[in-house]
Amino acid sequence: MKVKDFRFLTVDDQFDERHPDWSRAYEYPAIIEAVKGYFGQDNDISIHNTSCGDHGTTAPFKEELLKICSEFRQSDIVRYADGIDFYDISTPCDSQYDAVINVSTLEELPPAQHKLALKCLWDQVKEGGLAVFTFDYPDVDLKIVEQWCGSLCESSGTLLNGSNSKHPFQQFSHLNVVMLVVAKEKGG
Repeated sequence: MKVKDFRFLTVDDQFDERHPDWSRAYEYPAIIEAVKGYFGQDNDISIHNTSCGDHGTTAPFKEELLKICSEFRQSDIVRYADGIDFYDISTPCDSQYDAVINVSTLEELPPAQHKLALKCLWDQVKEGGLAVFTFDYPDVDLKIVEQWCGSLCESSGTLLNGSNSKHPFQQFSHLNVVMLVVAKEKGG
């Protein structure tokens, strides 16, 4: 496992106004850039999107993912509540993908399941592939993730939250967003 990026998103990160959610407008562009940066112009990759969200928010993200891959899988919906799709990321999956993406689903699980979910998602990544996670802090215990990946999360600049987003949402002013990008090295 090689950590490529592990940091808090900031107000200076790329913003895409097509995403109306306070954090997704920053998370989605960061994820697209991480995948493109890792695989370059190679669009012959498979992506498993295990992210939760509502269809209005996730549709433009899915469109962008489809542009950079040849095979795309959206996880099966486990439950649908209040307009949000939630996927079961704590259950092992038999398939492997070049990239596994998970946006803001880890915090929807009980903390006791965080390590298991990270392992289940990581097991889906092919050798030479990439996993990209975003999650809300402090809803996810950063120490658990740091221990899992063997690296410390970096923090600099003005951390993004619900109040200072270009799409402000005061209800989430207490949350920050963390992004973790890890590569599964060949032969490692």
